[in-house]
Amino acid sequence: MTRAIVDQILQSRRWCKAAALACASVLAASPGLAHAELLNAETCAPSVTAANQKLVMDAIAESSGGAAVLEDTAAKFFSKRYIQHSPGVDNGPEAFVQYHKEWYKTHSPPKRGSSDIMGIVAECDYVLIMHKRPRPDPDHPGKTYDTFSFDMWRIVGGKLDEHWDSAIEPFRQPQ
Repeated sequence: MTRAIVDQILQSRRWCKAAALACASVLAASPGLAHAELLNAETCAPSVTAANQKLVMDAIAESSGGAAVLEDTAAKFFSKRYIQHSPGVDNGPEAFVQYHKEWYKTHSPPKRGSSDIMGIVAECDYVLIMHKRPRPDPDHPGKTYDTFSFDMWRIVGGKLDEHWDSAIEPFRQPQ
């Protein structure tokens, strides 16, 4: 990812309200955490927020290198207790590695310098990223339409400790 792309992402704030609402709905589903604890508001310096945002961007950049770098990426960036809130994905850095090794069997790593990231919102220990991804248009074969999704991480002790996203379980017919 080029520095110009990162600068553009960091300056883009048009989607912040939507991202904040997405954050709020995810955090509301995390029982037992008070608002002040979630944002660590009394003790969070701007440098902490900036460092956490950089950590997430660095982890994304390194994990986009394909299956060969996943174990090193997990060891460098993930806490040992890494909690994954995505359906069908287990907790722990080992589960992250296994899931993405399988994913890379059918998907190519992103092209160097490309980014589907539309924006970032960071507040203390939480970093939210919004992605834009084209999907096949079922009504117009050969065409696509854009969808938007999010990934959010909680950082603890300088490591990615918890992850939420907009993933849903595949649709299943009722039996």
